[in-house]
Amino acid sequence: MKHFLWVFLVLLALPGVILAQPDPGPALHIAAPASEATLFGHSSDPLHDVIAWSTPPIAGCPVVFSAPWALTTSVHVVCLGHYMLTLTVNGVSASTTLDYLPVESQTEFWVDPNAEHVGDGSALLPWRDFRDNNPNNASQWSAINAALAERDVIVHFSARLADQDIPSTIVGGLGPQDAVIRVKRTDTSTHRLTLDGMAYYNTNPLFGSWVLNTGASRMRLVMTGGCCLSIGWDDTSLHDYVTIRGFEVTGPGGRIVWGGSHSVMEYLTIHDVSILGSTFQFHPALLDGTCIPLGISHDVTIRHNRLINNIGESMYIASNYNWPDDGGCVEGPDSGDNHYDFLIEGNTIDEAGFYGEEGDGIDLKAGIYNVTIRGNFIRGLRGSGITMAGQMPNSTHDSNYLIEGNIIEDAYPPFYSSINIGGTKGLTIRNNVLRNCQPGSYGAIVSAVRQDSPDGTPLTPTNARIQVYNNTIDGGLDNACVGMSFTYVDDVVVLRNNLFLDSPPGLAAPQIDSDFNLFVGTLPNSPEGPNSDVVPTADGIVVARGSDDHLAPMSPAIGQGTPIPSFNVDIGGNPRNPSVWDIGAYAVAR
Repeated sequence: MKHFLWVFLVLLALPGVILAQPDPGPALHIAAPASEATLFGHSSDPLHDVIAWSTPPIAGCPVVFSAPWALTTSVHVVCLGHYMLTLTVNGVSASTTLDYLPVESQTEFWVDPNAEHVGDGSALLPWRDFRDNNPNNASQWSAINAALAERDVIVHFSARLADQDIPSTIVGGLGPQDAVIRVKRTDTSTHRLTLDGMAYYNTNPLFGSWVLNTGASRMRLVMTGGCCLSIGWDDTSLHDYVTIRGFEVTGPGGRIVWGGSHSVMEYLTIHDVSILGSTFQFHPALLDGTCIPLGISHDVTIRHNRLINNIGESMYIASNYNWPDDGGCVEGPDSGDNHYDFLIEGNTIDEAGFYGEEGDGIDLKAGIYNVTIRGNFIRGLRGSGITMAGQMPNSTHDSNYLIEGNIIEDAYPPFYSSINIGGTKGLTIRNNVLRNCQPGSYGAIVSAVRQDSPDGTPLTPTNARIQVYNNTIDGGLDNACVGMSFTYVDDVVVLRNNLFLDSPPGLAAPQIDSDFNLFVGTLPNSPEGPNSDVVPTADGIVVARGSDDHLAPMSPAIGQGTPIPSFNVDIGGNPRNPSVWDIGAYAVAR
Protein backbone atom coordinates (compact mmCIF):
# COMPACT_ATOMS: atom_id res chain seq x y z
CA MET A 1 0.00 0.00 0.00
CA LYS A 2 1.33 3.45 -0.89
CA HIS A 3 1.87 6.22 1.61
CA PHE A 4 0.73 9.71 0.79
CA LEU A 5 1.54 12.82 2.77
CA TRP A 6 -0.86 15.72 2.43
CA VAL A 7 1.18 18.89 2.09
CA PHE A 8 -0.22 22.28 3.08
CA LEU A 9 1.26 25.75 3.17
CA VAL A 10 0.80 28.46 5.74
CA LEU A 11 1.04 31.73 3.82
CA LEU A 12 2.48 34.59 5.83
CA ALA A 13 3.02 38.18 4.74
CA LEU A 14 2.79 37.43 1.03
CA PRO A 15 1.59 40.30 -1.17
CA GLY A 16 -2.13 40.09 -1.84
CA VAL A 17 -2.70 37.26 0.66
CA ILE A 18 -5.02 38.04 3.58
CA LEU A 19 -5.18 35.45 6.34
CA ALA A 20 -8.36 35.41 8.37
CA GLN A 21 -7.81 36.27 12.01
CA PRO A 22 -9.06 33.47 14.28
CA ASP A 23 -11.59 34.33 16.98
CA PRO A 24 -10.70 32.80 20.36
CA GLY A 25 -13.85 34.17 21.98
CA PRO A 26 -14.32 36.73 24.76
CA ALA A 27 -12.45 36.92 28.04
CA LEU A 28 -13.75 34.35 30.53
CA HIS A 29 -13.78 33.75 34.23
CA ILE A 30 -14.70 30.79 36.39
CA ALA A 31 -14.76 30.45 40.15
CA ALA A 32 -14.00 27.51 42.40
CA PRO A 33 -15.15 24.84 43.00
CA ALA A 34 -15.55 24.65 39.20
CA SER A 35 -12.26 24.06 37.43
CA GLU A 36 -13.17 23.89 33.72
CA ALA A 37 -14.17 26.52 31.21
CA THR A 38 -15.24 26.10 27.60
CA LEU A 39 -13.52 27.87 24.71
CA PHE A 40 -15.67 28.35 21.62
CA GLY A 41 -13.19 29.40 18.97
CA HIS A 42 -14.10 30.32 15.41
CA SER A 43 -12.26 30.35 12.10
CA SER A 44 -13.04 30.85 8.43
CA ASP A 45 -12.79 27.19 7.35
CA PRO A 46 -13.29 24.88 10.34
CA LEU A 47 -13.43 21.76 8.17
CA HIS A 48 -9.84 22.17 6.98
CA ASP A 49 -8.07 24.69 9.21
CA VAL A 50 -5.04 23.54 11.21
CA ILE A 51 -5.79 24.51 14.80
CA ALA A 52 -3.84 24.67 18.06
CA TRP A 53 -4.66 26.06 21.50
CA SER A 54 -1.76 26.93 23.80
CA THR A 55 -0.88 28.81 26.97
CA PRO A 56 2.44 29.84 28.54
CA PRO A 57 3.54 27.17 31.05
CA ILE A 58 3.36 27.99 34.77
CA ALA A 59 5.42 25.80 37.08
CA GLY A 60 3.20 23.67 39.31
CA CYS A 61 0.00 24.90 37.64
CA PRO A 62 -0.84 22.67 34.69
CA VAL A 63 -3.39 23.85 32.15
CA VAL A 64 -5.03 21.03 30.21
CA PHE A 65 -7.07 21.43 27.03
CA SER A 66 -9.41 18.54 26.31
CA ALA A 67 -8.80 19.02 22.57
CA PRO A 68 -6.08 21.55 21.76
CA TRP A 69 -6.40 20.52 18.09
CA ALA A 70 -10.02 21.74 17.78
CA LEU A 71 -11.79 25.10 17.82
CA THR A 72 -14.06 24.11 20.71
CA THR A 73 -12.38 22.67 23.79
CA SER A 74 -12.64 22.48 27.54
CA VAL A 75 -9.74 23.93 29.50
CA HIS A 76 -8.94 22.67 32.99
CA VAL A 77 -6.99 24.73 35.50
CA VAL A 78 -5.89 24.00 39.07
CA CYS A 79 -4.32 27.25 40.30
CA LEU A 80 -6.16 30.50 40.92
CA GLY A 81 -4.94 33.30 38.70
CA HIS A 82 -4.91 34.90 35.28
CA TYR A 83 -4.26 32.87 32.12
CA MET A 84 -3.53 33.84 28.53
CA LEU A 85 -5.02 31.34 26.06
CA THR A 86 -3.93 31.51 22.43
CA LEU A 87 -5.75 30.09 19.41
CA THR A 88 -3.55 29.55 16.36
CA VAL A 89 -5.20 28.78 13.02
CA ASN A 90 -2.98 28.11 10.00
CA GLY A 91 -0.12 29.95 11.70
CA VAL A 92 -2.12 33.05 12.64
CA SER A 93 -2.74 33.60 16.35
CA ALA A 94 -5.15 35.51 18.59
CA SER A 95 -5.56 35.35 22.35
CA THR A 96 -8.17 35.57 25.05
CA THR A 97 -7.93 35.38 28.84
CA LEU A 98 -9.29 33.22 31.64
CA ASP A 99 -9.43 34.30 35.27
CA TYR A 100 -9.76 31.54 37.86
CA LEU A 101 -11.27 33.07 40.99
CA PRO A 102 -11.68 31.78 44.55
CA VAL A 103 -15.02 30.48 45.74
CA GLU A 104 -15.27 33.56 47.99
CA SER A 105 -15.56 35.78 44.90
CA GLN A 106 -19.18 34.60 44.75
CA THR A 107 -22.04 35.26 47.16
CA GLU A 108 -22.59 31.90 48.84
CA PHE A 109 -25.83 30.31 49.99
CA TRP A 110 -26.08 26.91 51.66
CA VAL A 111 -28.71 24.13 51.69
CA ASP A 112 -28.81 21.03 53.92
CA PRO A 113 -32.07 19.04 54.07
CA ASN A 114 -30.82 17.43 57.28
CA ALA A 115 -30.30 20.72 59.14
CA GLU A 116 -32.00 21.16 62.50
CA HIS A 117 -33.28 24.65 61.71
CA VAL A 118 -35.32 26.19 58.86
CA GLY A 119 -32.30 28.40 58.31
CA ASP A 120 -31.50 31.63 56.52
CA GLY A 121 -29.19 30.28 53.78
CA SER A 122 -25.97 31.07 55.61
CA ALA A 123 -23.27 28.50 56.21
CA LEU A 124 -24.11 28.49 59.93
CA LEU A 125 -27.87 28.15 59.39
CA PRO A 126 -28.36 26.61 55.94
CA TRP A 127 -31.77 26.42 54.35
CA ARG A 128 -33.34 23.10 55.27
CA ASP A 129 -36.02 23.16 52.57
CA PHE A 130 -35.24 24.49 49.08
CA ARG A 131 -37.93 22.57 47.23
CA ASP A 132 -40.11 24.29 44.70
CA ASN A 133 -43.11 25.90 46.41
CA ASN A 134 -41.81 25.41 49.96
CA PRO A 135 -43.14 28.19 52.25
CA ASN A 136 -39.89 30.17 52.01
CA ASN A 137 -39.25 29.62 48.30
CA ALA A 138 -40.17 33.16 47.23
CA SER A 139 -37.91 34.80 49.80
CA GLN A 140 -35.08 32.38 48.98
CA TRP A 141 -35.14 33.30 45.31
CA SER A 142 -35.57 36.98 46.15
CA ALA A 143 -32.31 36.83 48.12
CA ILE A 144 -30.53 34.96 45.31
CA ASN A 145 -31.66 37.39 42.63
CA ALA A 146 -30.72 40.42 44.73
CA ALA A 147 -27.24 38.97 45.17
CA LEU A 148 -26.95 38.20 41.44
CA ALA A 149 -27.44 41.86 40.65
CA GLU A 150 -24.12 42.52 42.40
CA ARG A 151 -21.89 39.53 41.55
CA ASP A 152 -21.78 35.78 40.85
CA VAL A 153 -23.76 33.53 43.18
CA ILE A 154 -23.28 29.89 44.20
CA VAL A 155 -25.79 27.77 46.12
CA HIS A 156 -24.04 24.86 47.85
CA PHE A 157 -26.10 21.74 48.54
CA SER A 158 -24.75 19.30 51.11
CA ALA A 159 -23.47 16.35 49.08
CA ARG A 160 -23.73 13.74 51.84
CA LEU A 161 -24.79 13.03 55.39
CA ALA A 162 -22.68 14.38 58.20
CA ASP A 163 -21.59 11.03 59.60
CA GLN A 164 -21.39 8.72 56.57
CA ASP A 165 -20.76 8.88 52.85
CA ILE A 166 -24.41 8.49 51.85
CA PRO A 167 -26.03 11.11 49.62
CA SER A 168 -28.16 13.81 51.15
CA THR A 169 -31.60 13.58 49.59
CA ILE A 170 -34.38 15.99 48.65
CA VAL A 171 -37.70 14.41 47.61
CA GLY A 172 -40.01 16.38 45.36
CA GLY A 173 -43.74 16.83 45.67
CA LEU A 174 -46.55 14.72 44.28
CA GLY A 175 -48.57 17.34 42.38
CA PRO A 176 -48.76 17.38 38.56
CA GLN A 177 -46.75 20.60 38.30
CA ASP A 178 -44.31 19.99 41.12
CA ALA A 179 -40.55 19.99 40.85
CA VAL A 180 -37.74 19.29 43.26
CA ILE A 181 -35.81 22.47 42.42
CA ARG A 182 -37.19 24.94 39.91
CA VAL A 183 -34.73 27.69 38.99
CA LYS A 184 -36.42 31.07 39.31
CA ARG A 185 -33.76 33.46 38.17
CA THR A 186 -35.15 36.91 37.34
CA ASP A 187 -31.91 38.90 37.39
CA THR A 188 -30.73 39.47 33.80
CA SER A 189 -27.11 40.43 34.49
CA THR A 190 -24.12 38.46 33.24
CA HIS A 191 -23.34 37.28 36.76
CA ARG A 192 -23.31 33.49 36.95
CA LEU A 193 -25.66 31.46 39.10
CA THR A 194 -24.24 28.07 40.12
CA LEU A 195 -26.17 25.30 41.85
CA ASP A 196 -23.59 22.82 43.17
CA GLY A 197 -24.44 19.44 44.68
CA MET A 198 -20.98 17.89 44.91
CA ALA A 199 -18.33 20.20 46.35
CA TYR A 200 -19.14 20.46 50.07
CA TYR A 201 -21.07 18.75 52.82
CA ASN A 202 -22.25 19.84 56.25
CA THR A 203 -20.67 18.04 59.22
CA ASN A 204 -22.92 19.66 61.85
CA PRO A 205 -26.71 19.66 61.30
CA LEU A 206 -27.26 21.88 64.37
CA PHE A 207 -24.89 24.73 63.47
CA GLY A 208 -23.40 24.34 60.01
CA SER A 209 -19.77 23.40 59.55
CA TRP A 210 -18.87 22.68 55.94
CA VAL A 211 -15.93 20.75 54.49
CA LEU A 212 -14.87 19.72 51.02
CA ASN A 213 -16.46 16.50 49.80
CA THR A 214 -13.78 14.04 48.69
CA GLY A 215 -16.11 11.03 48.37
CA ALA A 216 -18.42 9.82 45.63
CA SER A 217 -21.73 11.05 47.06
CA ARG A 218 -23.72 13.80 45.39
CA MET A 219 -26.86 15.60 46.52
CA ARG A 220 -29.71 13.29 45.41
CA LEU A 221 -32.91 14.76 43.97
CA VAL A 222 -35.81 12.31 43.85
CA MET A 223 -38.98 13.06 41.92
CA THR A 224 -41.20 10.15 42.90
CA GLY A 225 -44.41 11.71 41.61
CA GLY A 226 -45.52 14.72 39.68
CA CYS A 227 -44.51 15.37 36.09
CA CYS A 228 -41.84 16.16 35.28
CA LEU A 229 -38.87 18.15 36.56
CA SER A 230 -36.13 17.41 39.06
CA ILE A 231 -34.00 20.51 38.55
CA GLY A 232 -34.03 23.26 35.94
CA TRP A 233 -36.92 25.22 34.48
CA ASP A 234 -39.71 23.92 32.29
CA ASP A 235 -41.51 27.09 31.22
CA THR A 236 -40.61 28.81 27.94
CA SER A 237 -38.13 31.26 29.50
CA LEU A 238 -34.39 31.30 28.85
CA HIS A 239 -32.05 31.93 31.78
CA ASP A 240 -28.51 32.88 30.82
CA TYR A 241 -25.34 32.26 32.85
CA VAL A 242 -26.56 29.27 34.85
CA THR A 243 -24.42 26.29 35.92
CA ILE A 244 -25.95 23.14 37.41
CA ARG A 245 -23.33 20.65 38.55
CA GLY A 246 -22.87 17.58 40.66
CA PHE A 247 -26.37 16.28 41.44
CA GLU A 248 -27.75 12.76 41.31
CA VAL A 249 -31.24 12.85 39.82
CA THR A 250 -33.70 9.98 39.83
CA GLY A 251 -37.36 9.04 40.15
CA PRO A 252 -40.14 8.56 37.60
CA GLY A 253 -40.67 12.31 37.07
CA GLY A 254 -37.05 13.34 37.44
CA ARG A 255 -36.18 14.76 34.02
CA ILE A 256 -34.04 17.88 33.60
CA VAL A 257 -35.12 20.75 31.34
CA TRP A 258 -33.31 24.04 30.82
CA GLY A 259 -32.40 26.66 28.24
CA GLY A 260 -30.28 29.77 27.91
CA SER A 261 -26.92 31.09 26.77
CA HIS A 262 -23.64 30.54 28.62
CA SER A 263 -25.18 27.57 30.43
CA VAL A 264 -23.21 24.63 31.85
CA MET A 265 -24.58 21.23 32.87
CA GLU A 266 -21.83 19.04 34.28
CA TYR A 267 -21.14 16.09 36.58
CA LEU A 268 -24.82 15.12 36.78
CA THR A 269 -26.07 11.55 37.13
CA ILE A 270 -29.60 11.07 35.80
CA HIS A 271 -31.10 7.61 36.10
CA ASP A 272 -34.37 5.73 36.10
CA VAL A 273 -36.58 8.55 34.84
CA SER A 274 -39.64 6.73 33.52
CA ILE A 275 -42.73 8.95 33.14
CA LEU A 276 -41.87 11.39 30.36
CA GLY A 277 -38.97 11.76 27.94
CA SER A 278 -36.77 13.07 26.75
CA THR A 279 -34.78 12.76 29.95
CA PHE A 280 -32.35 15.67 29.51
CA GLN A 281 -33.78 18.40 27.30
CA PHE A 282 -32.70 21.82 26.11
CA HIS A 283 -35.35 24.43 25.27
CA PRO A 284 -36.50 24.98 21.67
CA ALA A 285 -35.91 28.25 19.84
CA LEU A 286 -39.58 28.51 18.89
CA LEU A 287 -42.82 27.42 20.49
CA ASP A 288 -43.54 23.96 19.07
CA GLY A 289 -45.92 24.01 16.14
CA THR A 290 -45.66 27.79 15.69
CA CYS A 291 -43.35 30.53 14.46
CA ILE A 292 -43.41 32.25 17.85
CA PRO A 293 -39.78 32.82 18.84
CA LEU A 294 -38.67 31.89 22.35
CA GLY A 295 -35.05 32.93 21.89
CA ILE A 296 -31.74 31.74 20.48
CA SER A 297 -29.19 30.31 22.90
CA HIS A 298 -25.45 29.93 22.47
CA ASP A 299 -22.31 28.89 24.37
CA VAL A 300 -23.87 25.79 25.91
CA THR A 301 -21.74 23.12 27.62
CA ILE A 302 -22.93 19.60 28.50
CA ARG A 303 -19.96 17.86 30.11
CA HIS A 304 -19.16 14.75 32.20
CA ASN A 305 -22.75 13.67 32.81
CA ARG A 306 -24.12 10.12 33.20
CA LEU A 307 -27.56 9.28 31.80
CA ILE A 308 -28.57 5.72 32.64
CA ASN A 309 -31.80 3.70 32.20
CA ASN A 310 -34.14 6.49 31.15
CA ILE A 311 -37.21 7.09 28.99
CA GLY A 312 -37.13 8.47 25.47
CA GLU A 313 -34.15 10.22 23.98
CA SER A 314 -31.46 10.51 26.63
CA MET A 315 -30.23 13.92 25.48
CA TYR A 316 -32.48 16.12 23.35
CA ILE A 317 -31.40 19.52 22.04
CA ALA A 318 -34.63 21.10 20.84
CA SER A 319 -34.64 24.02 18.41
CA ASN A 320 -36.94 23.87 15.33
CA TYR A 321 -38.03 21.25 12.80
CA ASN A 322 -37.35 21.48 9.06
CA TRP A 323 -40.55 19.66 8.09
CA PRO A 324 -43.93 21.31 8.79
CA ASP A 325 -45.69 18.06 9.68
CA ASP A 326 -43.32 17.77 12.65
CA GLY A 327 -44.41 21.20 13.85
CA GLY A 328 -41.60 23.11 12.19
CA CYS A 329 -41.60 26.79 11.34
CA VAL A 330 -40.26 26.64 7.77
CA GLU A 331 -41.21 30.07 6.43
CA GLY A 332 -40.60 33.63 7.57
CA PRO A 333 -37.84 35.35 9.54
CA ASP A 334 -37.54 32.63 12.20
CA SER A 335 -37.19 29.69 9.82
CA GLY A 336 -33.40 29.87 9.57
CA ASP A 337 -30.55 29.21 11.97
CA ASN A 338 -31.11 29.29 15.72
CA HIS A 339 -29.01 27.90 18.62
CA TYR A 340 -25.22 27.74 18.15
CA ASP A 341 -21.92 26.94 19.86
CA PHE A 342 -22.55 23.68 21.74
CA LEU A 343 -20.03 21.39 23.41
CA ILE A 344 -21.25 17.89 24.34
CA GLU A 345 -18.21 16.20 25.85
CA GLY A 346 -17.28 13.28 28.05
CA ASN A 347 -20.79 12.06 28.80
CA THR A 348 -21.92 8.47 29.38
CA ILE A 349 -25.31 7.46 27.96
CA ASP A 350 -26.44 3.95 28.80
CA GLU A 351 -29.78 2.35 27.89
CA ALA A 352 -31.59 5.20 26.16
CA GLY A 353 -35.29 4.39 25.81
CA PHE A 354 -35.07 1.82 28.61
CA TYR A 355 -38.59 2.76 29.79
CA GLY A 356 -39.98 3.22 26.29
CA GLU A 357 -40.43 6.00 23.70
CA GLU A 358 -37.67 6.93 21.26
CA GLY A 359 -34.26 5.56 22.18
CA ASP A 360 -31.73 7.94 20.62
CA GLY A 361 -28.61 8.76 22.60
CA ILE A 362 -28.12 12.37 21.48
CA ASP A 363 -30.77 14.05 19.30
CA LEU A 364 -30.17 17.53 17.88
CA LYS A 365 -32.98 19.26 16.02
CA ALA A 366 -32.84 21.61 13.05
CA GLY A 367 -31.10 24.95 12.68
CA ILE A 368 -28.36 24.38 15.28
CA TYR A 369 -24.79 25.08 14.18
CA ASN A 370 -21.23 25.03 15.54
CA VAL A 371 -21.62 21.79 17.48
CA THR A 372 -18.85 19.60 18.92
CA ILE A 373 -19.72 16.10 20.18
CA ARG A 374 -16.57 14.59 21.67
CA GLY A 375 -15.46 11.74 23.87
CA ASN A 376 -18.89 10.37 24.76
CA PHE A 377 -19.62 6.72 25.53
CA ILE A 378 -23.05 5.73 24.22
CA ARG A 379 -24.41 2.21 24.51
CA GLY A 380 -27.61 0.18 24.74
CA LEU A 381 -29.45 2.03 21.98
CA ARG A 382 -32.99 1.70 20.72
CA GLY A 383 -32.69 4.37 18.05
CA SER A 384 -29.57 6.15 16.83
CA GLY A 385 -26.45 6.94 18.82
CA ILE A 386 -26.15 10.51 17.54
CA THR A 387 -28.79 11.95 15.22
CA MET A 388 -29.05 15.44 13.78
CA ALA A 389 -31.72 17.20 11.75
CA GLY A 390 -29.23 19.65 10.25
CA GLN A 391 -30.23 22.87 8.58
CA MET A 392 -33.48 24.76 8.20
CA PRO A 393 -34.75 25.76 4.74
CA ASN A 394 -33.50 29.31 5.31
CA SER A 395 -30.25 28.57 7.11
CA THR A 396 -27.33 30.82 6.21
CA HIS A 397 -24.56 29.24 8.30
CA ASP A 398 -22.79 25.97 7.64
CA SER A 399 -23.76 23.34 10.18
CA ASN A 400 -20.12 22.97 11.27
CA TYR A 401 -20.47 19.74 13.26
CA LEU A 402 -17.45 17.91 14.67
CA ILE A 403 -18.11 14.38 15.94
CA GLU A 404 -14.90 12.89 17.31
CA GLY A 405 -13.58 10.43 19.83
CA ASN A 406 -16.90 8.77 20.68
CA ILE A 407 -17.59 5.09 21.32
CA ILE A 408 -21.10 4.02 20.28
CA GLU A 409 -21.92 0.38 20.90
CA ASP A 410 -24.56 -2.28 21.57
CA ALA A 411 -28.04 -1.81 20.22
CA TYR A 412 -31.50 -3.29 20.51
CA PRO A 413 -34.20 -3.35 17.83
CA PRO A 414 -35.37 -1.07 16.37
CA PHE A 415 -31.89 0.36 15.78
CA TYR A 416 -31.24 2.83 12.95
CA SER A 417 -27.59 3.86 12.92
CA SER A 418 -24.70 4.83 15.14
CA ILE A 419 -24.52 8.28 13.54
CA ASN A 420 -27.54 9.52 11.59
CA ILE A 421 -26.91 12.58 9.41
CA GLY A 422 -29.78 14.68 8.11
CA GLY A 423 -29.66 17.98 6.25
CA THR A 424 -26.14 18.74 7.49
CA LYS A 425 -23.73 20.92 5.53
CA GLY A 426 -20.22 20.90 6.96
CA LEU A 427 -19.52 17.80 9.05
CA THR A 428 -16.37 15.99 10.20
CA ILE A 429 -16.65 12.50 11.72
CA ARG A 430 -13.30 11.25 12.99
CA ASN A 431 -11.69 8.92 15.51
CA ASN A 432 -14.92 7.17 16.52
CA VAL A 433 -15.52 3.50 17.31
CA LEU A 434 -18.93 2.27 16.13
CA ARG A 435 -19.57 -1.34 17.08
CA ASN A 436 -22.09 -4.07 17.82
CA CYS A 437 -24.96 -2.66 15.78
CA GLN A 438 -28.26 -4.49 15.51
CA PRO A 439 -28.67 -6.82 12.50
CA GLY A 440 -30.82 -5.12 9.88
CA SER A 441 -29.70 -1.61 10.81
CA TYR A 442 -29.26 1.08 8.18
CA GLY A 443 -25.53 1.33 8.83
CA ALA A 444 -22.96 2.67 11.22
CA ILE A 445 -22.98 6.11 9.52
CA VAL A 446 -25.98 7.08 7.40
CA SER A 447 -27.03 10.30 5.70
CA ALA A 448 -30.53 11.04 4.46
CA VAL A 449 -33.14 13.80 4.52
CA ARG A 450 -36.10 14.23 6.84
CA GLN A 451 -38.62 14.03 4.02
CA ASP A 452 -38.68 13.36 0.31
CA SER A 453 -41.42 13.04 -2.30
CA PRO A 454 -42.56 9.70 -3.76
CA ASP A 455 -40.17 10.20 -6.69
CA GLY A 456 -37.23 10.77 -4.34
CA THR A 457 -37.05 14.56 -4.62
CA PRO A 458 -35.86 15.97 -1.28
CA LEU A 459 -38.36 18.21 0.47
CA THR A 460 -36.08 19.15 3.36
CA PRO A 461 -32.42 20.29 3.36
CA THR A 462 -29.84 17.93 1.89
CA ASN A 463 -26.27 17.14 3.01
CA ALA A 464 -22.91 18.48 1.85
CA ARG A 465 -19.25 18.83 2.85
CA ILE A 466 -18.98 15.57 4.77
CA GLN A 467 -15.56 14.17 5.65
CA VAL A 468 -15.04 10.88 7.49
CA TYR A 469 -11.59 10.06 8.89
CA ASN A 470 -10.06 7.29 11.00
CA ASN A 471 -13.19 5.58 12.26
CA THR A 472 -13.43 1.91 13.26
CA ILE A 473 -16.60 0.08 12.19
CA ASP A 474 -16.93 -3.19 14.11
CA GLY A 475 -20.18 -5.13 13.93
CA GLY A 476 -18.84 -7.82 16.20
CA LEU A 477 -19.36 -11.47 15.38
CA ASP A 478 -22.71 -10.65 13.72
CA ASN A 479 -21.06 -8.30 11.19
CA ALA A 480 -24.09 -6.10 11.84
CA CYS A 481 -22.82 -2.54 11.45
CA VAL A 482 -23.04 -2.77 7.63
CA GLY A 483 -20.80 0.25 7.05
CA MET A 484 -21.72 3.65 5.69
CA SER A 485 -24.44 4.87 3.37
CA PHE A 486 -24.55 8.43 2.09
CA THR A 487 -27.65 9.61 0.22
CA TYR A 488 -29.01 13.06 -0.58
CA VAL A 489 -25.51 14.52 -0.68
CA ASP A 490 -24.86 17.53 -2.92
CA ASP A 491 -21.14 16.99 -3.41
CA VAL A 492 -18.33 14.48 -2.86
CA VAL A 493 -18.08 12.64 0.47
CA VAL A 494 -14.42 12.28 1.54
CA LEU A 495 -13.28 9.13 3.38
CA ARG A 496 -9.77 8.36 4.60
CA ASN A 497 -8.18 5.85 7.01
CA ASN A 498 -11.40 4.07 8.02
CA LEU A 499 -11.32 0.48 9.27
CA PHE A 500 -14.24 -1.69 8.15
CA LEU A 501 -14.20 -4.98 10.09
CA ASP A 502 -17.55 -6.29 8.82
CA SER A 503 -17.74 -8.54 5.79
CA PRO A 504 -19.04 -7.85 3.26
CA PRO A 505 -18.36 -4.14 3.82
CA GLY A 506 -21.13 -1.69 3.09
CA LEU A 507 -20.17 1.63 1.58
CA ALA A 508 -22.53 3.53 -0.68
CA ALA A 509 -22.57 7.10 -1.95
CA PRO A 510 -23.47 8.70 -5.27
CA GLN A 511 -20.24 10.71 -5.21
CA ILE A 512 -17.33 9.58 -3.10
CA ASP A 513 -13.60 10.20 -2.72
CA SER A 514 -12.51 7.19 -0.69
CA ASP A 515 -8.96 5.93 -0.18
CA PHE A 516 -6.51 4.53 2.39
CA ASN A 517 -9.24 2.44 4.02
CA LEU A 518 -8.97 -1.20 5.10
CA PHE A 519 -11.72 -3.70 4.31
CA VAL A 520 -12.32 -7.35 5.18
CA GLY A 521 -13.28 -9.97 2.61
CA THR A 522 -13.91 -7.75 -0.37
CA LEU A 523 -13.84 -4.16 -1.50
CA PRO A 524 -17.15 -2.29 -1.45
CA ASN A 525 -19.16 -1.70 -4.61
CA SER A 526 -18.51 2.04 -4.48
CA PRO A 527 -15.38 3.48 -6.13
CA GLU A 528 -12.30 3.03 -3.98
CA GLY A 529 -8.86 4.59 -4.37
CA PRO A 530 -5.69 2.65 -5.21
CA ASN A 531 -4.29 2.88 -1.68
CA SER A 532 -7.15 1.10 0.08
CA ASP A 533 -6.59 -2.53 0.92
CA VAL A 534 -8.59 -5.69 1.57
CA VAL A 535 -7.64 -8.62 3.79
CA PRO A 536 -9.32 -12.03 3.79
CA THR A 537 -10.28 -12.13 7.48
CA ALA A 538 -10.75 -9.83 10.44
CA ASP A 539 -8.51 -12.03 12.55
CA GLY A 540 -5.48 -10.21 13.92
CA ILE A 541 -6.64 -6.70 13.02
CA VAL A 542 -7.84 -5.58 16.45
CA VAL A 543 -7.32 -6.98 19.94
CA ALA A 544 -10.89 -8.27 20.40
CA ARG A 545 -13.76 -7.69 18.01
CA GLY A 546 -16.79 -6.14 19.61
CA SER A 547 -15.03 -5.09 22.80
CA ASP A 548 -11.47 -3.84 22.25
CA ASP A 549 -10.66 -2.19 18.92
CA HIS A 550 -7.06 -1.23 19.68
CA LEU A 551 -4.90 -2.48 16.84
CA ALA A 552 -3.32 -5.88 17.39
CA PRO A 553 0.52 -5.99 17.42
CA MET A 554 0.84 -7.18 13.82
CA SER A 555 -2.34 -5.58 12.50
CA PRO A 556 -2.44 -4.89 8.74
CA ALA A 557 -3.89 -1.48 9.63
CA ILE A 558 -0.63 -0.28 11.16
CA GLY A 559 1.20 2.29 9.06
CA GLN A 560 -1.17 2.02 6.11
CA GLY A 561 -3.05 5.32 6.44
CA THR A 562 -2.32 8.84 5.28
CA PRO A 563 -1.81 11.95 7.44
CA ILE A 564 -4.71 14.42 7.65
CA PRO A 565 -3.50 18.00 8.20
CA SER A 566 -6.45 19.16 10.32
CA PHE A 567 -5.79 16.86 13.32
CA ASN A 568 -2.94 14.74 14.64
CA VAL A 569 -4.26 12.44 17.41
CA ASP A 570 -6.23 9.23 17.86
CA ILE A 571 -9.43 8.54 19.80
CA GLY A 572 -7.58 8.73 23.11
CA GLY A 573 -5.80 11.98 22.31
CA ASN A 574 -2.54 10.11 21.70
CA PRO A 575 -0.33 11.65 19.01
CA ARG A 576 -0.22 10.03 15.60
CA ASN A 577 3.06 9.56 13.76
CA PRO A 578 3.54 12.77 11.74
CA SER A 579 4.33 10.98 8.49
CA VAL A 580 2.86 7.46 8.69
CA TRP A 581 -0.62 7.02 10.08
CA ASP A 582 -2.47 3.92 11.19
CA ILE A 583 -5.94 3.10 9.88
CA GLY A 584 -8.84 3.25 12.32
CA ALA A 585 -9.61 5.17 15.49
CA TYR A 586 -6.63 3.88 17.49
CA ALA A 587 -2.98 4.58 16.78
CA VAL A 588 -0.12 2.33 17.81
CA ALA A 589 2.45 3.93 20.10
CA ARG A 590 5.82 4.35 18.44
